[in-house]
Amino acid sequence: MIPDSNAKIWKDLVTGKISHKFSSFVFQMEINKLQWQVSNKIVNVETAVKELHSLCSKYDKLVNNDIATILNS
Repeated sequence: MIPDSNAKIWKDLVTGKISHKFSSFVFQMEINKLQWQVSNKIVNVETAVKELHSLCSKYDKLVNNDIATILNS
């Protein structure tokens, strides 16, 4: 199950506080892109969180295991 968009996990992922190698290359690239954009002030954290949460919600079956691993660590 994908956590609510207000959950701390999303902010930690887009700011790089959580370092997790996603099993899906596409999602890993998206995380890398969002982290880069946030660190270079191209997008703000809230926008990056919304984008990542939306993507993960849409493709929840691909990221459920990764999200569960992150939440359980």
